[in-house]
Amino acid sequence: MSTVTWSELLIATYYAIVIVLSVRIILQKRNPVKTYAYIILLLAVPLLGLLIYFFFGTDYRRVKFYKRKRYFDQKTIQRWNDQITPVMELMQNNHLAESLQFKKLSKLLLESNKSIITLKNKVKLLVNGENYYPVLFERMDAATHHIHIDMYEITSDELGEIFIQKCIDAVNRGVLVRLIYDSVGCIGLTNADIDRMKDHGVQIFPFTKVRFPEFGSRANNRTHCKVIIIDGNEYFNGGINIDQRYDNSRNERYWFDTMLHVKGDATIPVQNHFLLKWEFVSDETLDTPSEYMPENDINDDCPIQYMYTGPDSDWESILLTFNVATQTAQDYIYFMTPYFAPEDSLLNALVIAAQSGCDVRLIIPEDSDSKLVDYASKSYVTPLLLAGVKIYFYEKGMMHAKNFVVDDFCTYIGTANMDVRSFYFNFECGSLVYDSDLAQELKQQFLNECENSCYQVELEDWKQRGTPQRVAESVCRLFSPII
Repeated sequence: MSTVTWSELLIATYYAIVIVLSVRIILQKRNPVKTYAYIILLLAVPLLGLLIYFFFGTDYRRVKFYKRKRYFDQKTIQRWNDQITPVMELMQNNHLAESLQFKKLSKLLLESNKSIITLKNKVKLLVNGENYYPVLFERMDAATHHIHIDMYEITSDELGEIFIQKCIDAVNRGVLVRLIYDSVGCIGLTNADIDRMKDHGVQIFPFTKVRFPEFGSRANNRTHCKVIIIDGNEYFNGGINIDQRYDNSRNERYWFDTMLHVKGDATIPVQNHFLLKWEFVSDETLDTPSEYMPENDINDDCPIQYMYTGPDSDWESILLTFNVATQTAQDYIYFMTPYFAPEDSLLNALVIAAQSGCDVRLIIPEDSDSKLVDYASKSYVTPLLLAGVKIYFYEKGMMHAKNFVVDDFCTYIGTANMDVRSFYFNFECGSLVYDSDLAQELKQQFLNECENSCYQVELEDWKQRGTPQRVAESVCRLFSPII
């Protein structure tokens, strides 16, 4: 009778663990694609696959943490129901009322995300950090009551120092500064700078702090938001963090990105979401006195719906919005995204729109800041080209913008990438703006980037790429739901 060696025992134990975890993953009723990806990872990459699963695949926070957050959200929303501005009857008094696209999109967000429509707003598109930061700092200097910040990434560099000092200066003149930062995204923010802000009166809390952020740069359930609210009547939202690499006057590699500056009633739902999150991270209940949601004097009509989703949401509202916008596009829909690993429903929507005669275009980086994501993104190129989607590789530098524009009618500018992580794992936010002027401005910006910063991928040329790249694309595609 042969004896069992230690190595055989370890192997048997490992695969017994894998079987148990595989059953657990299946019972969690995840998206089937993510289920396959995790099981393949556990089987194909022994030990390392197990570590990756425990770092990124477990749902401890969702079980213990998000139930508590959902309770606070429902409790707080109920308390605010009689205090906030009610849903405006836009469908009855605006020219958009006859638009099928508007009806579908606005109804979807109202039902799935409780996103109210606000009308009295003024918007400005800010392209790149060198144009965004001066406006942001000027508005921070002008704040008289409060500055609320929900930020994925703050870095202790030259630009970060200016931002930190603006926060401290605001506190010194009597302005309330509340800051929520993501402890993974803000790995570049030093403890010394955090302590300095606290010592000067900045109220600052991490969102779901992790013990070893350097080992979890893409860990799940992050607040990926980039939102700054000034005095309750204006906000900034988009793809730009607080990091000097977004400022092309300070950065060696060109970095393209977009932000939206909004003044008006759309700030109300943005403020609501911030106060909900603040109550969760700080255990401090903030009611909604008039100074947090003051009346504004904006006379412009610019309908906006602000959406906010996360792992604790009932519906993947941003994914649904991307799908409906693509499905209802009649003339064109143009997307910019730095990370492209779409869920199957969105991939099919892009294919159907293009084959139905809609002009569907997509800009993604030729080389982003993640080789793994680059290969995964490029694995989707061939079927989209075959369907008639026009794909452009951004080659001027890093393209980090997250937006779309459809039919000179509607734009989305926010924080969500076109990937599974943004749709399912992270807390994301964005503004859907029903304004033809902004739509035409973003459309022109898109076309300018296509002409001056990109090259169009042609199907015959793409077929000539080498075998090593094809293999890398196929392998990375397997893990696209979890990267």
